[in-house]
Amino acid sequence: MSRRGTALVTGGGLRLGRALAVGLAEFGYRIALHFNASRDEAEATAGEIRRQGGTCLLFAADFRDDEQILDLPTRVAAQCTDLNLLVNNASVYAPGTLAETSAQALDETLQINFKAPFLLIQRFAAVCDAGQVINLADAKTAFNQFPYAAYILSKRALLDLTRLAAVELAPRIRVNAVSPGVILPPASRTPEYLEWRRQALPLQRFGQPRHVLHAVRFLIENDFVTGACIPVDGGEIQSVEGRNTASFSRRRGEGPDG
Repeated sequence: MSRRGTALVTGGGLRLGRALAVGLAEFGYRIALHFNASRDEAEATAGEIRRQGGTCLLFAADFRDDEQILDLPTRVAAQCTDLNLLVNNASVYAPGTLAETSAQALDETLQINFKAPFLLIQRFAAVCDAGQVINLADAKTAFNQFPYAAYILSKRALLDLTRLAAVELAPRIRVNAVSPGVILPPASRTPEYLEWRRQALPLQRFGQPRHVLHAVRFLIENDFVTGACIPVDGGEIQSVEGRNTASFSRRRGEGPDG
């Protein structure tokens, strides 16, 4: 397979980022894999890509530092002149209601989940003649889940950024997003909790990283799509019907009363 270019994948050493990096390497990209604290995991991901015949370069950057964020696409482009894909995957996920969220936690969440992608897109557009950006959002953005206040708001801002940047950067750069649902639940989740979540999904099963990768590949190949967000969530965001007399009757074990 001929090389498609170089893909910069942020947070590419862990979990979904690792799956995306490996999958994009199989799809024909040279991988510029970003990491911060997870050097060992990043090196393991790079090793897997290389064993499969791909190319992977590692780039460290702390996204709490604006200068390191802005410098990252420049460093990648200096070594990989065919840089043409940015995957904004790096994210922090700290639960907390509005009342529980400290100013420091809010700043960190917005910094990593929104400001870093904003600055990366800005610099990517400056150093690349053409290409595309894919942002990793979250299906939770469809719901007002206040126990994750800062996280939800940061990902909603990322979706707004996706739409805004798609207009500003067209036609030379396309900008899209993918919103995963339950793909890789944390190991701390109990079987009872996971079963409860599964039952609420119209497709009655959890997703796999390959489902997110399929959506990413679609966005890469379909060059008439920009400003879009693809939910990969088993239909979860479609499953809220709202309260009505029929659902109230079902809850009580009665028939609908109209």
